[in-house]
Amino acid sequence: MVRIGSLARPTPTKSFPSASGRGTRTCAPAFYSYTAPEPQGLTDEALRPEGAFWTPEGGTALLMYDDLRGKPSPKTALLEFMQSAYLAGAKTAGWDLEAFRTGPGC
Repeated sequence: MVRIGSLARPTPTKSFPSASGRGTRTCAPAFYSYTAPEPQGLTDEALRPEGAFWTPEGGTALLMYDDLRGKPSPKTALLEFMQSAYLAGAKTAGWDLEAFRTGPGC
């Protein structure tokens, strides 16, 4: 399972799910993704855009909202983050990506 989401409101210690089940904490709005269960090598995979990173625990990918806002095209940067996090999870979990593809309009 790959989950992608966002934390819209900053709180002193906002926790969101991670593959480990322990949660990851951040003090600022962020977009996140995790693959559960965490496959071997997940956090060795590259994330895009620049500024996106893997947290030390639980194999959660983060892209901070303020970093996204500074991009020339935030929409494109967010899509890059989602795609790179999904592909990292799919690749390391050994998924057949072609089997998951759908046609236009699906």
